[in-house]
Amino acid sequence: LYKKEPPKADTNVKLREFCPKFDGIKDVDGTDYLILENMLAGRDNASSMDIKIGSKTYTDDMAADKIERCKAKTAKTTSGKVGYRITGIIIKDNQGNIIKTHTKKEGMDKITIEALPGYLKEFVTNPETSVVNAQARDFFIQRLEAILAWFQTSNKRYFISSSLFFVMDHSKNEFDAKMIDFGHVGNNGGPDEHYIEGVSNLVKHFKSEEGTQ
Repeated sequence: LYKKEPPKADTNVKLREFCPKFDGIKDVDGTDYLILENMLAGRDNASSMDIKIGSKTYTDDMAADKIERCKAKTAKTTSGKVGYRITGIIIKDNQGNIIKTHTKKEGMDKITIEALPGYLKEFVTNPETSVVNAQARDFFIQRLEAILAWFQTSNKRYFISSSLFFVMDHSKNEFDAKMIDFGHVGNNGGPDEHYIEGVSNLVKHFKSEEGTQ
């Protein structure tokens, strides 16, 4: 994914626009690890949100019993219904103090589909003014739509248990969203419908009236 390839080799050039910058590979006890851009560097006041994308959380080469466990677990979360789930949110004020968290420990794996737009709205709302940052909201929608278009027209890979990582710094009016977690990526032979489902619904929820409007 991050190796240099001839310009016409595949669609990696476009994909890299959606991923953290690559800074090399580090060997740790015989295992290679990617060194990627820290999206929170220089953003001490930034809130962050991790969203797991896709309704498929297993690879076909896994043992049958493990596949069934993955399916059963996914069915209990919003991943099994709309193709994505919010795995965690950290909300900070403009001075960098953590004022709220939403994690699995706090029940994020049990939230309903109807609750999702509200969490997205909270993320793009300035906690000190209670005003939605329309510029950030529109950027996130545009980034998601660009990723969606790539998956629909160019991508021939599957992305299992991959995430989108969102950064929102109200104090500097800085924001970003990129794809992360590439532990299970492989050739698919066609569009990744599971990923497409998740991003499509995420766009819809960002745009919804009960969400970020």
